[in-house]
Amino acid sequence: MLKIKLNSQRDEHLIGNLTSFHSFSYASQIQPEWMSFYSLKVFSECFLKPNEQFNHSLSYTFFKLIPIEGQLDILCRSHGKSSLDLYSPLELNRSQAESVSFKNNSHKISRFFLLESNLPIEVEIISIEKGNSLTLDSINMPLWCHLIEGHLEMVYHRDILALESSSGFSLEANNEVHLKSLEDTKAILCRVPIS
Repeated sequence: MLKIKLNSQRDEHLIGNLTSFHSFSYASQIQPEWMSFYSLKVFSECFLKPNEQFNHSLSYTFFKLIPIEGQLDILCRSHGKSSLDLYSPLELNRSQAESVSFKNNSHKISRFFLLESNLPIEVEIISIEKGNSLTLDSINMPLWCHLIEGHLEMVYHRDILALESSSGFSLEANNEVHLKSLEDTKAILCRVPIS
């Protein structure tokens, strides 16, 4: 298991009108024995200012966007123009659109995550209420978990680790981890194929 603190150096930078935190190439974050995660190339938390637009070119084969806060509209060849539902992942591949445009049509900052990969990855949002527990397994496929909000206690074999918002962990295939929520928690869960 590998625990990664994504915001250890949380330098804010602007990409056009987009404010992005901890955008990274996954391969640069992992040790050689964890290269099974290499199919996930980009995992970026982004913030778009009110009434601003951002154009994004797909660098890899598969693309996912997960809206977290605010009202975000998308414009692309396959979907036309549509509003995105919070916590509902949008999925595209390069055959559907080589680029997409996002617009924040609200008066608040929009927050969302961008993921890009060489192989299709399974993404879901999990919610755990305070005091509840959950067991995650990585049968047949490595797993990556990132906390959007909340606080978890994680038990892996005999190790107990605390996870806070904007931290995450990875789990190689055929393992399991037990999570206990210390406050209401939301997390992004990715099952990542071996490349």
